[in-house]
Amino acid sequence: MLPDIVEKIFLHNLHAHSIGFIQLIYQLPLPFDYTIAADNTRRALVVFYRSRWTRNYSSKYIKRASILLHQAAELGNISAMNFLGLLYGDGWGVAKDYTQAVFWLQKAAAARHPLAIYNLAVAYDNGLGVDKSHYKAFQLFLEAANLSYVVAMHPLGSMYEQGTGTEKNYVRARYWYKKAAIAGHTVATYDLGRCYMRGIGGPVRMPAAKRWLEAAQTAGEVMATVALGNYFTLLSPPNWKQALTWYERAVEQGPQQESARALYQLGKAALLGQHIPGRSTEAKEYFQWAAKFGHPRAAIELALLTGESF
Repeated sequence: MLPDIVEKIFLHNLHAHSIGFIQLIYQLPLPFDYTIAADNTRRALVVFYRSRWTRNYSSKYIKRASILLHQAAELGNISAMNFLGLLYGDGWGVAKDYTQAVFWLQKAAAARHPLAIYNLAVAYDNGLGVDKSHYKAFQLFLEAANLSYVVAMHPLGSMYEQGTGTEKNYVRARYWYKKAAIAGHTVATYDLGRCYMRGIGGPVRMPAAKRWLEAAQTAGEVMATVALGNYFTLLSPPNWKQALTWYERAVEQGPQQESARALYQLGKAALLGQHIPGRSTEAKEYFQWAAKFGHPRAAIELALLTGESF
């Protein structure tokens, strides 16, 4: 049973996650150590979240939180150590200092605090306060994932798929995407659907691909919108009406990178004589817009259509 004040913070944070207001790395970490300087840590978390909620870098809340977190961390509270690492990493209430951030995250990670292990992995993956090491990041993501920290499961799957920090292993990539997707991780939900659709790490399973891609799209993942368009082109026979509808929706939703992908696919469809009902936009125009938004293959297709040399 959580103490009343901590329970309130936790419930407010769950609500914030449900409306997409607060980043995942700021969720209340578990396990929470109530035995060491518990009152200070609870009070620190109250003011910490007040500052996060208002996104106020200079408020009295975050300044007070940094003092209380220092006191609790010095007394050995691992949750306070993790949050102190976040404060130094972001420069909330203290001068930004990646070395200090890593120092406190390492202390919390040594006590097997899942969120601290994850944040330390991010530090190694990006070279923040430490020498960049994808291998070390991979090991830490794996440790956090094995402690059931869902947010670590997706980058772990991605590293297995890309062969970053470890050897490529598509089966393990699909395994971790699935674990994260089942737990509600939106991008992992998309990646799992993509794996089922493309046969990455296992057999092609089109009905499952559609189910997971639709779930990701409903949750707001624009990459899944483009992928659903691809899904309908891979059916036998292709369902171009549905595919073009999803591509058009992706263009409208953005962001720019996903709009470019959708525009490129609309260009490829136009080359095959497939057009959005009521429109006769030529492939060249789609490729021009996609290339303008930075899509490299669209630039190549445009050059081939216009006869330009490389």
